Order: sequence, then structure tokens, then C-alpha cells
Amino acid sequence: MKIKAILLFVLIVLQILIGNKADDNVVASTVSTLLKNDTTTATNDDTAIPENTTIISDDDTTTTEEYYNPYEDEQQLFLWSDLFLKVNDLLVESKNMNSETKKMYNETKEMHSEMNKLNTNLLDVTQKIDDLTKRQGELEGNVAKIVEQQMSSMNVTLMERQEELEGNMAKIVEQQMSSMNVTLMERQEELEGNVAKIVEQQMSSMNVTLMERQEEQEGNVAKIVQQQMSSMNVTLMERIDDLTQRKHIETLRNWTTIVRRMNGYVNFTRNWRAYKEGFGNPPHGEFFIGLDKLHELTTAVPNIELKVILRDSYGVERYALYDGFNIGNEAEKYQLKVLGKYSGTAGDSLEYQKGMKFSTFDEDNDKIDYDDNIVASTVSTLLKNDTTMVSKDDTTIPENTTIISDEDTTTSEEYYNPYEDEYQLLLWKNLFLKVNDLLVESKNMNNETMEMHSETKEMHSEMTRMNSEINKLNSNRLDVTQKIDELAKRQEELEGNMANIAQQISSMKVTLMERQRQQEIDVKNILQIVSNVSATMNEEVRRRKNLDTLRNWTTIARRMDGSVDFYRGWNEYKVGFGNPPHIEFFIGLDRLHELTTAVPNIELKVILRDWEGEERYALYDGFQIGNEAEKYELKVLGKYSGTAGDSLAYHKGMKFTTFDEDNDNANSNCAKVWKGAWWFGNCSYSRLFGPYRKGENINSDGIAWFHWKNTYQYSFKYVEMLIRAKPA
Repeated sequence: MKIKAILLFVLIVLQILIGNKADDNVVASTVSTLLKNDTTTATNDDTAIPENTTIISDDDTTTTEEYYNPYEDEQQLFLWSDLFLKVNDLLVESKNMNSETKKMYNETKEMHSEMNKLNTNLLDVTQKIDDLTKRQGELEGNVAKIVEQQMSSMNVTLMERQEELEGNMAKIVEQQMSSMNVTLMERQEELEGNVAKIVEQQMSSMNVTLMERQEEQEGNVAKIVQQQMSSMNVTLMERIDDLTQRKHIETLRNWTTIVRRMNGYVNFTRNWRAYKEGFGNPPHGEFFIGLDKLHELTTAVPNIELKVILRDSYGVERYALYDGFNIGNEAEKYQLKVLGKYSGTAGDSLEYQKGMKFSTFDEDNDKIDYDDNIVASTVSTLLKNDTTMVSKDDTTIPENTTIISDEDTTTSEEYYNPYEDEYQLLLWKNLFLKVNDLLVESKNMNNETMEMHSETKEMHSEMTRMNSEINKLNSNRLDVTQKIDELAKRQEELEGNMANIAQQISSMKVTLMERQRQQEIDVKNILQIVSNVSATMNEEVRRRKNLDTLRNWTTIARRMDGSVDFYRGWNEYKVGFGNPPHIEFFIGLDRLHELTTAVPNIELKVILRDWEGEERYALYDGFQIGNEAEKYELKVLGKYSGTAGDSLAYHKGMKFTTFDEDNDNANSNCAKVWKGAWWFGNCSYSRLFGPYRKGENINSDGIAWFHWKNTYQYSFKYVEMLIRAKPA
């Protein structure tokens, strides 16, 4: 039995070695034959011993021993049986695998054949695109020639037609003018005689009218002169008021002294009239400018400041400044109507007088029943409009005095003297000269009127002489009237003919213009058709080119040595920059949008290499960005796989940001903070367009990919971004 088992095992091994070429039924039959009679046993009885049984003894004698039965170990028999069945199953499975392998081999051959067909079709498509491009060039050339020929023939036709029309018009006009000249020459002599008669009649009637007009003109001249003088007086008064207003404004541009007390040389105990008109010796001695003048100045402009400067006997000087000051007119008793907010060093001793009226010893307007009136005669007062000036008490203050104050020790200003106004004298002189010119002009007009009167008399005598001749011609008046009527009818006929000719010419011009306009429209339509065909072909060529580009991995950005600055503005990222394809560059957002929308499924691969030479990658099975109107939003980012970690998922849906175009979600501009453009949120987990740094970077502003090193403070040595159409 052992020999049979060994033989069976050898048979199975041979079948495996020869590739399962033997029939499985043979193996199964052999196993069945070898395993049958599993229940047969041997006994000590001789009748149970099969024939031809060999008896084996230990000492090679004829001693009869017990027959060996290999079937006594049933467990071993079952083990062998199970083993052979498993081996048989393995053989069947191996055969199935061989059939599947053959099927896969056949499919591979078919795929290879399909690839060859696709390559052939691709070459055919490329050839067709080249043919279409050549055909497009030929079409454009032919269209240009056709347009040029059409325009040339149209120009020739139009020029010939124009010359023909001009010749016809010249002939028609010449004929009409010739006939009109003959008629006009004939009628001219008649008209000249008739005109002379009509003029004579008109002159006779004018004689009486001129005499009447002469008297009327003489009266009108006097009225005009009177009106002009009145108007000039009003204008001069308005001009004087305007000049006065401007003078006040010019005066108040700097500090203007309105009163000064410094040595007691001038008596300030004066009556109402003196204070009204002013007194003293301006601008350098003691004086008061006058209440009327002070009222004019404080009402000339809206905002007036008042400054009071005081100095004691020890030479200590202080001041009081009020940011508003205004007094009323004489009817209001020069009331202190406005007194603004106080500032200074002397203390506010004027606030109490706000709203009080002015009083002198002969005009008591105060509210106190004292015998003596309160007279404000101890204060040196300054007015100003916009600029500040202070003065220093001195009996010999020269012009261009250097002014000293608690606030400014270098201010210099010239004192203004309101009583030395030579400009007003010049104004009055100019006024009197203009009045004198008017008087001279009036005198000349009177002389001309007298001359017209004498000329009218001469004309009257001449017209009297002509009247006699006109009377002689009155008999021919009816004939002249009839001839004039005939001439008028002839003239109407000529005008009608000319109108018809002009209408014909106008209609011809309209027809020609319409034809020219239609031809221009036809040419534009042809050019538009050619342009549309060209655009369609260009778009198809570009689409096929993009498909060819995306069949393999295409690099869209590379950082390797820092030779190209990536800290750039929006317009540069829009069109791209750098030196593709082998050194640092960025393809451009417009081009990237075009590529990622050319086909439905685009893959993105990011390759990174650190300064120790280790390289990792991040692969995304979807990638697409928007257009410029969408701020190049990272619209699609597929599922991640790779070894570098996913540091781009956070940026999905973010818009592109540069230092001059802030589209991130942070309060500040992330591109400015990290010195590089990117699809920032608030702000980032990756920044591949940051500054090129070496290794560890404590500023965190380098080329960052957080999920590899788990830090922003590491800048990578090499970065490459690639895209391709996702394989089917």
C-alpha cells in the first residue's frame, strides 16, 4: 500500500510539472483504484490469506509469521485520502487560473491593438488639424483678396459715377445760368430806371421823417446822458462799497491795533463824537480807531478775534484772548454784542461788559447810577481774522517790528495804518476822469447831431430837386410795375427748375449712399463670418492641444533654487512668470483655469523634497479653479493620497490672494503677512509660493507644507505642482 501511495504522489507531481496536461479523470480513476477495498482485513486463519502470500521470518527460515495488513491504520488511510482530494482540487484550481491567464493575455493583446488604432487616429487628427490650419490661412487670404477686389471695384464705380454726376450738374447749371444771365441782363436796365424812380420817391418821404427824427434824437441824447450818469453813479457807489469791504478784509488778515495807551500823551477823556470818529496819533502813538470804524471792521467778516495786551510797571506782560468780538452801530449805542471764549494769562475782566453799551461823559448808556461814566480807555485792543499778531508797547515802534509774546518769540508783522489809504484817492480820481470822458463824449454827440442837421438840410434841397424829375417818371410807373411782375414770375419759374434739379441730385446721392452702405454691410458680414470660422477653428485647435497636453503630467509650477521671485502682484500671477519648462516658473492663473476646465477630471500632484534629500508627494484625484471674475477660486479638490500629508484640503473653496488683491478671510492681507500669493483662508496650512528659505525658518514665511514636518517653521528645498487628465 505504501508503494501505491508513493506511486500516486509521483503521478501528481509529474502532472504539476508538465503543466496539468494530463486528464484529471485519469488521476481521479487512479486514486479510486488505489483506495478501494478500504475495509479488507487479514486473519490468522489460512483460508483468509490470499494466494501467493509471501511469509517473512526474522532468520530467513520457513517459519510462518503473521501477515502484515496495511489497512489496520484507518486514520492514516483517511489522511492520505484527504490529501489526495486537496491535491486534486489544487490541480483543478491551477487549471482555472491558467485559463484566466490566457484570457487576460488575449485581452492585453486586444488593448495593445486598440492603442495602436488610437495612435493611428491621433496622427490622422493631427494631420487634419494641420490641414484645417492651412485651409484657414488660405481662406483668410482669399477673403482678403475678395474684399480688396470688391472695395477696389466699388471705389472705381463710385468715382466714375461721381464724375458723371458732377459733369451733368455742371452742364445743367451752366445752361440754367446762361439763360438766366440773358434774361437778367435784359431786365437789369429796366430795373435800374425803376429803382431810381422808387429811390426818389422814398427820399421825398424820408425828408419829412428825418426832420422829425432829428428833434427826437436831440431829446433822446439828453436822456441817455442823464441815464448813463445815473447808472455810473450807482455803479461807482457799489464799487466803493465793494472796495471798502475788500479793504476791511485785507486789513483783518493780520492783527490790527484799534487802541493803544502807553505814555499818557493823548487825553482819553473825550466826548461821544470824539469816540465815534476816533482820535490820537496812529499807528505808533497813543490813539483810538473810532467806534464807527470798529463797527465796520467787526462786521466785515464772520469771525473776529480780540486780543488785549497789558504790561505793569515792572515790565511783566500778560494778555487776554477772545475767539469772538463784535459791536453794534451808533443806533445800537455800539453795544458789545459778541464776546467769545476767553484764553490767556491776564484773566477774564471783559466778560462782565458783554452786552453793555458804550458810555462817555456826555452820553450815559451804562446801568450804574454813578456821576462819572465808565470809559474803557486803558486797554490796547487788537483785531484779527485768520492769523495771530501781538504788539509791544514802545513810544518809538518802527515798521516791521519784531513782536514778543508768551507763545511766539519770532513773529514779525508790519503795522497797518487805516488812515493812509491812497488807493481811495486814486479810485475817486479814476471816477472823475470817467465822468469827464462822458461829458466830452456828450459834447461830441451834440456836435455830430448838428452836423447831421446840416446834412439833412442839404439832403432836403437835393430831394426837392429830385422830386421834379420823379414827377416826370410817374407816368411810366404802371409799365414798370407790370414788367416787375413778369420778372418775378420768371424768377419763380427758374427757382422751381433749380429746386427740381436739386431734388434729382439729392435722390441720386441717396441711392448711391444706400448702395455703398449695403456693400459695406455685406463686407462686414463676410468678415464676421470669416472671423467666426477662424475663432471656431482656433478654439478647436486649442481644445485638442489642451487634451494632448493633459495626456501626461504637465508641470504648472516649480521652486528649486530661488532664482525667480514669487512675491508678485495680481496681473503677473494672472498671465504667469518665470522661465519654463526646466527652471523656476508659474504657468499663470488664466492658463491654469483653461487647463483644469478642458476635461472633466483633472489630477493634481504636489512633489516636495526637503534639504536632507527625502522626497514625498501628495496626490488629489480632482482639481479645478475658477476664472478671474471668480477670483480663481479653488473650486474642486479631490480625494487625497500620498506620503506628504494633506495640507491643501483647508484651502478648498478659497479665492486667490496677492499683496495687491486681498480676497482671503483674514482681517489682514495674508499675502503681505507671509510674503507670497496663495489660496488663503485665515490664513493657511500650505504656502508653496512663499519666499525661498533654507530649512528651518523661525519667521514661518517660507515654502510651507504643514502636515509633513508638523510645523510652519520649515521651508522646503524643492516643490513641483503637476496636473494631468485622470486615466480612464
